[in-house]
Amino acid sequence: MRFKFGNRAKIPVWGRIILGALPFIMAFFLYDNYSKSRLEQNPRDKVLPSVTKMYESMSKYVVKVDRRSGKIQFYEDIKASLISLSVGVILAFILALIVGVIAGTYPFMKVTIMPIINVFSSIPPAAIVPILFMVADPGYELSILFIFMALFFILVKDITYQIKKIPKNLNILLFTKGAGELEISLHNLYLIIPSILQSLKLNLPLVWFALLYGETLGAQDGLGTRIFILKRFSANDIIFPYIIIITVIAMLVFFSIELIIRKRYPWYHGDK
Repeated sequence: MRFKFGNRAKIPVWGRIILGALPFIMAFFLYDNYSKSRLEQNPRDKVLPSVTKMYESMSKYVVKVDRRSGKIQFYEDIKASLISLSVGVILAFILALIVGVIAGTYPFMKVTIMPIINVFSSIPPAAIVPILFMVADPGYELSILFIFMALFFILVKDITYQIKKIPKNLNILLFTKGAGELEISLHNLYLIIPSILQSLKLNLPLVWFALLYGETLGAQDGLGTRIFILKRFSANDIIFPYIIIITVIAMLVFFSIELIIRKRYPWYHGDK
């Protein structure tokens, strides 16, 4: 009982669920009360639509067929964003692994590659939008390029740092046992994969920002595009549910990466 509320407190599962859900419940009631007070003063207020209004609007929107394409726009937006997100992240991850492992393993490659990586990683992608327009058309290509620019340089720097943390004696031991350069590089890659997945997981908010920002620059479909269009009409009764959907998808991606780390690399977390 001494450490019941201290830094050694052991919280049961039901306690974690209740304490974790408490902030969300409070936020829901605060929003609901504030929305009702605004609607009482002005029934046509669109800034904070009621929960009922958002439910009714989304119930109609998720089955609404676009006149031009003949498809349901809601699902097309989710599909477009997931495709751009997947392609951008996979490209950035694979290329960063190749460049990062080479730069981290071979000193002469590190002094050649890392200066330009450090320079480009310091430039916000939003600051070079005119240049990006020269190499990619507005739409999916620009969104993918935006994601790539936001993630690639960060991962390369993190990969070289993680390889640097690997004890040199380990590589010397592998070399004395007959391992070649390629085998040593693959071994280093295996050791740092969970750390890089962790880095990817923590940088997902930046990836989502790049995706949504890129979609507003000319994409025809996508969650960011739809929010940008709906904002012109102050359709917060649809915008807010879209934000919730983005959050849910982002959380699913986040916990999927965490599950991969725990299942594929159980030694990484140890007893945590």
